[in-house]
Amino acid sequence: MKHPSLLTSKTIVIEPGYDESVEVVIDNPNQRLKRLLISHEIADHFMMTKLSFGGRDQMLSSSGVPAALFSTEAAPEDYDFDVLGNGPVKISATNTSGEPRPFSVVLVMGVFLKDLSFPSPRRNFLGFGSTLIPAGASADIGAKPTRSFYGARLVVPSAMTEHFAVSGIRCNFTEQLSFAMTTSPVPAMVFSEKAPQIGRHGFDLDRVRPHEFLTIQIHNTSRDARNFSCAFTGMFDDA
Repeated sequence: MKHPSLLTSKTIVIEPGYDESVEVVIDNPNQRLKRLLISHEIADHFMMTKLSFGGRDQMLSSSGVPAALFSTEAAPEDYDFDVLGNGPVKISATNTSGEPRPFSVVLVMGVFLKDLSFPSPRRNFLGFGSTLIPAGASADIGAKPTRSFYGARLVVPSAMTEHFAVSGIRCNFTEQLSFAMTTSPVPAMVFSEKAPQIGRHGFDLDRVRPHEFLTIQIHNTSRDARNFSCAFTGMFDDA
């Protein structure tokens, strides 16, 4: 990314359980949004529920994404959003903690070459929302992308990884992980936002077409019911 610039939203205070929005105006038509950054002290307490530009939704599902994906301590990833200059970017977030918390976000803008079209496929993320899983229980958590999606990296907020393990990943009905039928579940800490992508191309999952399910089987290894959230990053196209 050449000559990036940083744009910062105002800081707002969001009450527990409430969803609020911030806007950042981009006035340079030669730039494109490449990355979001959220302080790790903030990110652990929020779920990002919307990212839009000029009314165009940039998220691949209606489910929220853990803000930890964009933490300043997370392994960095650049994305291929539609967002260009000359307009406001709207980011909405829900406070998942039990007390009022400040929220703000930094946009990392990269140079956009007008003579080049958007790459295809493009990199984006798929959210799975938040699910309460009883103590010692397992749950299948699914998300339906709005465009064809190829999952590469599973991200679980590090604040919760010690309490969960991953038992399987399915694209529609096809199991993607060879360990799922042969060994114990993998500790979720392997998929922390601080951990880099596994391998050069990540998981390289099968394609999940629009309105098919990408499903993750999660086991709560603790003695208490706990909320689980995660996201998949990967490539998408319009096919």
